[in-house]
Amino acid sequence: MMSLERMFIAVLVLLFAANAAKAQTSLKAKTKGRAPAASMKIKSSNVPTFEIHKAQGKIPRLDIGEEKSLQFQDGAVNIPAAPKLSLKPIDAKASPAAVTMDAKALKNLFTPATAAKTLTTGKSYTAAPLVAPLKVIPDPVTSDTQVETKKLDPFSVAEAKLFEAQILLERQKNPEIALGLLVELLDNKEVQTEARYSYALAARQLGLHSEFRSTLMKIALENKKDWSKMAVEALAREVEALDFSDMKQLTELVERHEIDTDKNDAYNFYRAKYFLEAGNLGQVEDALKFIPETSKFRADALLISALSAYRSGDIDRAQTHLEIMLKTIPKDNSLRSIGALTLARIQFQKNKYQEAYDTYLQVDRSSALFLQAMVEQAWAQILKEDFEGAAGNMFSLHTDFFKNAFAPETYTVRSVAYLNLCQYGDGLQVLENLKRRYGPMVGRLQKYRSEKKAPEDYYNTVRSWLKNSDLREVDGLPRSFIVELARHPSFMKAQGTINNFEDELERFNKATLTLIQKEKDFLRLQAEARDELNKVKNQRSGGKGSEAELKVRLGSLESRIAGLKMQYDLSKRARTFMKDARSRAFARIEKEKVGLKAQASTTLKKRLESMVAELTHVLEQNEVLQYEILAGAGEHLRSQSAGAKIAEQKRLPSDERKVKWDFKGEIWEDEVGHYRSSLKNVCSQTDEKVASH
Repeated sequence: MMSLERMFIAVLVLLFAANAAKAQTSLKAKTKGRAPAASMKIKSSNVPTFEIHKAQGKIPRLDIGEEKSLQFQDGAVNIPAAPKLSLKPIDAKASPAAVTMDAKALKNLFTPATAAKTLTTGKSYTAAPLVAPLKVIPDPVTSDTQVETKKLDPFSVAEAKLFEAQILLERQKNPEIALGLLVELLDNKEVQTEARYSYALAARQLGLHSEFRSTLMKIALENKKDWSKMAVEALAREVEALDFSDMKQLTELVERHEIDTDKNDAYNFYRAKYFLEAGNLGQVEDALKFIPETSKFRADALLISALSAYRSGDIDRAQTHLEIMLKTIPKDNSLRSIGALTLARIQFQKNKYQEAYDTYLQVDRSSALFLQAMVEQAWAQILKEDFEGAAGNMFSLHTDFFKNAFAPETYTVRSVAYLNLCQYGDGLQVLENLKRRYGPMVGRLQKYRSEKKAPEDYYNTVRSWLKNSDLREVDGLPRSFIVELARHPSFMKAQGTINNFEDELERFNKATLTLIQKEKDFLRLQAEARDELNKVKNQRSGGKGSEAELKVRLGSLESRIAGLKMQYDLSKRARTFMKDARSRAFARIEKEKVGLKAQASTTLKKRLESMVAELTHVLEQNEVLQYEILAGAGEHLRSQSAGAKIAEQKRLPSDERKVKWDFKGEIWEDEVGHYRSSLKNVCSQTDEKVASH
């Protein structure tokens, strides 16, 4: 017999089939539709199509007909009657017989309980030790208090102002107001030293680094032992606000006051870099050993350690440090380019030219060292006899992409590569390009040097170009030379310090604007508090609310208004004295800028002199190299006349009187360093000996 579940499923299937059939009969055509034009072709899917190739250039208006539309009509759903169920009656079954147990068997199922145990006896009580009663403590005897009045020295006006400024600086974290208030006390002999110390800390928080350095350095050099030590500790703690040139004096002061700096990574890094520049290599290693591997100065420390090892003659250790450095620091770190260039030079020095070539490629293309790295890379290619690669890479540096670069040596490298390929015509063309590009510049440089006698003239030329870097020349000096001058590390360091001074003066202006905004905020908050106070007074006069609660609110609002008024007065007073602080800083900064500009100017003048000497030397060597190329070409012709076999020359024929190689392609920045010349080696065995020599 069919089970109840299966019967229920069968009923559902019948209902679904009946409804589906009913739905089909409920759809009736509303419109009959219209067949497409006889010219239309009908697909098997009843879709009309038109063959475009028969249109002969113009597609006619197409009649694709219309489809018939269907409409649903409601109708009764015939649900079949449920089939009659025939259920089998349930058979009743008897319950199982009850299990009976006799008393004896039931008794054996349980273990009888034992007698209760005795926990203690009368002897236990008698054996307990006796505890003596506590002694009676007598009541304390008091005596009359003898109150004596003593004279207290109240804060003086200067001390009160100093304390007020220190609260704002240390507790309220409001360095703008604190610095302005401290300016008033800088010349007050009563609190001068402490005021200057707090002023320096406030300046550091505001980013006024030169104010911080100059103020604390004066305190450190004074004969006030405690304050001098505190100033030195603050300078060592905030050493990143100093310049490397300050380390000579600061190191002496730290040793004099016996200040522990073993865990100060920044101080030890600055100390190591200063000693490296001073040539004190022993002190460099002593400072570096306190910089852990987790320090943010780890990469700098590895570079300094490598340079120190190289200068001491331990080239292998220098190479190891540089390799570790390049493996550990991220690719966007600017130190990678310096480390890669230094490591490549060490590998070059060890005659490992392929390794040097690969390392030169790690110099970032945005680095100022990239062009120099590419030139040195090409020399490595020449020494490992990859002349096609050297010529191709130097050719990429002669395109418009590098048209503003000062790179006369690249022409020498390229012509040497062509000489070793026995491509003498192209080698001569490169030398001609060198002479045509840089030859006229020698006279212009000599004229500039004759007209610009003072070092500051060189600084003004570079500064004028930096204001408008689109200029092709300034004061007759070509743009490529100005760019090379501006890239000099000594100039960049001095100019960077000058720029920081300018930024510091801007921070004074920013602090003043902050104080003005604070004044506005305090006035607004006072007005809001007074409005709230008037509302509470109206509630009290109208008898609304609890008297005790309203009284507390009135007192709180009056205290708040008084506090806001005091803060407004302090901000206004601080802003007044901030002008004096800026004037003091401006006078000091202008004096220091004069020295920095003089230093930068002298550096620029010396650099231009060295560039003129370098260019003159390259042009002189141009004549020697031209002679070598002509000699090689003559030897090549003699070997050909003697029947020497040469390699197949895969290049376009050129006019004997003129060699022209116009570049019509593109130079991709990320491929610079990987280009190769399409000119192949066409040297005979005799030529190769000459070229190698």
